[in-house]
Amino acid sequence: MKTKKITSIVFSLLFSSLSISWADSPLTIDAEVDKPIVTTGDILTYSITLKHELDVIPTAPNFDKIVGFEIIERSTSKLRKINEKNIEQKYWVKLRADRVGKHTINSILIPFKIKKKRW
Repeated sequence: MKTKKITSIVFSLLFSSLSISWADSPLTIDAEVDKPIVTTGDILTYSITLKHELDVIPTAPNFDKIVGFEIIERSTSKLRKINEKNIEQKYWVKLRADRVGKHTINSILIPFKIKKKRW
């Protein structure tokens, strides 16, 4: 019986931090990983932070859409008031690669609604 030696292959995430917002947008999305380069078996934390106005109702990110990783743990922070008009909430998962090679975490859609203002 011939045994093959499996070597750890380093893979790199194509981004370590990403922030998306538009001028006058009621919602800002920050995404980041704590380690842009890990070896097989390492666990990394991928987080998404939503900062938004009080009248915005976002949907939690669907981390199950991430391909190539096993979700080890997931968590959500409590809402944190930033100022009179804005709040922040953070979502994160701990991930372990389920195959060797280079991986990219694709964008995750975060739908949101805006409450109707009563005049």
